[in-house]
Amino acid sequence: MGIKSREEILEFLKEHKAELGAQFGVTRLGLAGSYARDEADPGSDIDIIVSLQSDNTFRSFFGLLHFLQDNLHHRIDLATEESLKPLVRQAIQRDIRYV
Repeated sequence: MGIKSREEILEFLKEHKAELGAQFGVTRLGLAGSYARDEADPGSDIDIIVSLQSDNTFRSFFGLLHFLQDNLHHRIDLATEESLKPLVRQAIQRDIRYV
C-alpha cells in the first residue's frame, strides 16, 4: 500500500475515535511527527500520541498498537502523553494534530 497522507490518517483516527475509546480507553488521540508536519517520506513511520484511561494500560496500549498497524497497514510509533519526557513533549506540541 502506498504512503498515506496526513488527511487520510487524521480521517481514519476521527472515524475510529469512539471505538478506540470504548475498546482501549483512549481519551485523547493525536498525530505527530513527519506525517503531522506533512513531510513524510516512504521510510517514515506514523507517530501517534494517546492518553489512556484504563485499568490495564499495558494491554490497552499494545491492543491499540496492533489495531492501528492492522488497519493503517504501516509502521506505527505509539506513545502515551504521560510517557513523554518534558523536552520531547515540548518539541512535538507545535506539530501534533489532535482529533
